[in-house]
Amino acid sequence: MTKSISERKKESMSSQDVLEWLFELGIEFEQIACSEIWSKFKIILLMVYIDIFSQLWWDYFEMNTINTTQKNKFSSWLEKFLFDESNSTFVTQKFEFIGLNGEILYKIRNSLLHFSSLPNLESTPIFISTYSRREFYDNYSDTVVNDAAIVLSPKILFPAIAHAFGNSIKQLESDIESSPISQKNIILNRISIRLQKESARAIRGANIIEH
Repeated sequence: MTKSISERKKESMSSQDVLEWLFELGIEFEQIACSEIWSKFKIILLMVYIDIFSQLWWDYFEMNTINTTQKNKFSSWLEKFLFDESNSTFVTQKFEFIGLNGEILYKIRNSLLHFSSLPNLESTPIFISTYSRREFYDNYSDTVVNDAAIVLSPKILFPAIAHAFGNSIKQLESDIESSPISQKNIILNRISIRLQKESARAIRGANIIEH
C-alpha cells in the first residue's frame, strides 16, 4: 500500500535517500541548462541553485560555524568548488571567468534576485549573453568598453557549476562513508528536519505534480 505524505514524513532519511534527493537536484539543474528559456532567466535560476548547493554544504555537511552569513556560504562554496583547480571547466576556460569570483557573483545574485537587474560594478561592465565571453568579444567588440568586461553565459556557467556540484557530492559521499555513525546521523537528521519543515516532503516527490 502506498504511504501517505504524513506517514512518509515520520520516516527517517537514509544516506541513500539523501543522495537520491541530491541526484534529483542535479537532474533539475541539467534540465534548466538544456531548456530554451531566456538567458537572463537561466542565470537567475543558476543563482537560486547556487544558493541551494551552498546552503546544503555549509549548513549540513560541513556545519562550519565560520560561514554563518548567506554571503559567506554562497561565496565560500564557489571559491571551494568553482574557482578551484579541481574544476576542469574553470581550469580549461579561465578566460571565460575573468572578473568573476565568489564575492562578485554574490553581488550579481543579489541584483538579479532582488531587482531583476545587474549590479553597477563601476568600471566593469556586465553582460548576459548566449555567447561565451570569447564569442561575445568577437561579435561585440564595439560594445565591450574594456578587457575587464564580465559575460554571464549559461553555456559556460551551467557546466562549471554542475562540475562544482558534482565535486561537492563526491566529497559528501566520501565524508558520509568515513564518518562515525553518530556524525552521519546528525547530518541526515538535519537534512530530514529541514526538508520536512520547509519543503513539505519527507524523501522526494511530494506535492509536485507535472501535467
